[in-house]
Amino acid sequence: MAFDWLHSRTAALSAVLAALSLGACDNSIDPFSESTRYYAIFGFLDADRDSQFVRIEPTRSNREAGPVEYDVESVITTDLTSGEIVVWKDSLVELEEGGVGLVYYASFRPERGRRYRIEVARSDGATTSAETTVPDTPPLSVRRPDRSFLGSLEQGLLFEGVVRRPEQVVVNYAVSFGNLTDPLDVNLVYNVPGVPEGDGWRIIVRLTRDKATVFQRLSLTANDEVALHTLSIDLRLLSDDWPLTDPGLTETNVTNGFGFLGSAATHHASWVLDSLFVVELGFINRQDAAGNAQ
Repeated sequence: MAFDWLHSRTAALSAVLAALSLGACDNSIDPFSESTRYYAIFGFLDADRDSQFVRIEPTRSNREAGPVEYDVESVITTDLTSGEIVVWKDSLVELEEGGVGLVYYASFRPERGRRYRIEVARSDGATTSAETTVPDTPPLSVRRPDRSFLGSLEQGLLFEGVVRRPEQVVVNYAVSFGNLTDPLDVNLVYNVPGVPEGDGWRIIVRLTRDKATVFQRLSLTANDEVALHTLSIDLRLLSDDWPLTDPGLTETNVTNGFGFLGSAATHHASWVLDSLFVVELGFINRQDAAGNAQ
């Protein structure tokens, strides 16, 4: 692929921002010269950040010609729910492979569940556009803890409406021990982010395994008294329009252009673990009914 900023879905969320902000990519987009395909757009809107970045290049038939810096008249984003318009600014960056490229940036945080359109306009009125819907907060159904065939305590979480594999799953334990006045957060990244179930996505929280990991991380022993204050999860979701393969010149959601525009968001949810299971795990229960630390 000419513009190699996406090696995998996992690499996309970190590599794209680095590539766009630092210009760490080659300058060989070089799409086919077509009168109705004016620009190449690559990037995504991130609901977890206050600044957004996209790479924009005019289409051209001559690879050696370099980007046409002043060919872009304007770049705007429209919130299709509120109608709010944000104007993007350009920054000319030097690429590691040589040459220069245009990166556009804007200061705003996309709202979860809303659809956005980005439009790149030329001075003669020719426009390239793309739309994406930021992943909304999915309803969470918490199941009663159960035992695995090995006897370990596990608890199922079903996120309704999530049909694609989450980009990242992090389970968080807020605990205190000894003379600590404020709980410590222990964040556990799950390498296996669950499986599809019906019209949702099921994640199994490995309670027994996690408790052992928490104690190990904090250099605690079985004799230490440790209180559990909150149990929560962070779910990083990609938009439904994110391609299953690397976006290139053939697979695109850009109108009158090339490339790809997606979006991403992390969703946080907490729940209360029944006190009987808290004690069985070896914690002191310090949860309240709302799942907030006491």
